[in-house]
Amino acid sequence: MAKQKEPCISVIIPMYKVEIYLKRCLDSVLNQNYQNLEIIAVDDGSPDRCGAIAEEYAARDERIKVIHQKNQGLSCARNTGIEAATGEWIFFVDSDDELPENAIRLLWETAEKEQVLMSMGGYYVCIHKNGKVEKKQVHVIPQVLRTVEGLHTHFLSDGKNFNYVWMKLYHRSVFEKVRFSEGKYYEDIYIFPAIIEAAGSVAIVDVPVYYYHLRDNSITFGSKIPTHMDGMYARLEWKKLVEQKYPKLLCYSADTILEFCCYLMGKISLHGRRKHMDYWNQVTDCFQRNISLAAKKSIYLKAVVILFYVSPVLLGKMCCLYSRIKNSL
Repeated sequence: MAKQKEPCISVIIPMYKVEIYLKRCLDSVLNQNYQNLEIIAVDDGSPDRCGAIAEEYAARDERIKVIHQKNQGLSCARNTGIEAATGEWIFFVDSDDELPENAIRLLWETAEKEQVLMSMGGYYVCIHKNGKVEKKQVHVIPQVLRTVEGLHTHFLSDGKNFNYVWMKLYHRSVFEKVRFSEGKYYEDIYIFPAIIEAAGSVAIVDVPVYYYHLRDNSITFGSKIPTHMDGMYARLEWKKLVEQKYPKLLCYSADTILEFCCYLMGKISLHGRRKHMDYWNQVTDCFQRNISLAAKKSIYLKAVVILFYVSPVLLGKMCCLYSRIKNSL
């Protein structure tokens, strides 16, 4: 029997102010051992040479398509890429990150073997500090989930730290009616419940398929409190879906909200609680309203709930100290 032709996979790369990293990213995609790729580089009105660099690469490799648009944000750039994609599968890469050479092939072969619409691997986190890069492997639990409720359960509990659109391969049908929410930060959290609903299945392998680079000016490390509030709002949107369709999972959704509220309390405490009192009140009120719903699976959550009842201000200070120690503020 003749070997089935490997399908085209669309790789979507939004670009904005990353010219010093872009070549590394593009090279890592071009060097994949899976070659039937359509690489869609979306220049989101970048004021540097991102667009020009992508055009130079496109002139040398016909698999690269460059789209130029005015600056509208990461979500819009990804949506532009989805609209332009013609491949059977879709993969997202942020332009300051990179891929191991076997990433796309491994994910495609996994999805084909298990007959699922989404596959996922682990990743390396690369922390840039004082001119050095520390690389750590982040492991995932290898398994195959074949129900929508099972996916929600996993990504709200054991897999709650892996709700990123990168490090995953999707069948194009997943995005038939699903798009990123434009004008939002934490766009991965906003879209992920809809992805789960559309995919309905996932195969997970504990092999790193992505190099995630942490930079000081990334959203994760940024100091703008309104930016981080979107993380809480996105989790509240996920909770609404869970309440409507999977009420027995509400405790897991509430757990993720409490954890993120702790992160926000630490952020706000670091940058001045009195200067951000409106946000502080929103976060503490959200925390209060979700305590009774939460499963409080971890010792950490049990402890922070007790500390919240003692003093929300003290909890904020402790979360700030904890985050500083963990290098996430």
